[in-house]
Amino acid sequence: DGEQWIDRGSIRKYPNDEVSVLTRFFETSKEPDIEGKKLLYVMRINCDTKKFKDTSINGIPNLKAKWLSSNNDELIDVVIDKSCEESN
Repeated sequence: DGEQWIDRGSIRKYPNDEVSVLTRFFETSKEPDIEGKKLLYVMRINCDTKKFKDTSINGIPNLKAKWLSSNNDELIDVVIDKSCEESN
């Protein structure tokens, strides 16, 4: 469905085992003539529960973000694991 990159320099550690990280997601287009979408996310991650919330999407604050599980989304699982590892 796409590719996701982590900005390792953006990882910030917070109390109660939480981190924030800037990620870039490139969503592959299903149509050959249409360019895929590029999205920037600031994710807040709880390293204990492995839940996340997108606190900003393309620079727009998401003040009503709710904690979510990855629902076995491989890209999100990797972002969570790598971000938590890098913050230690």
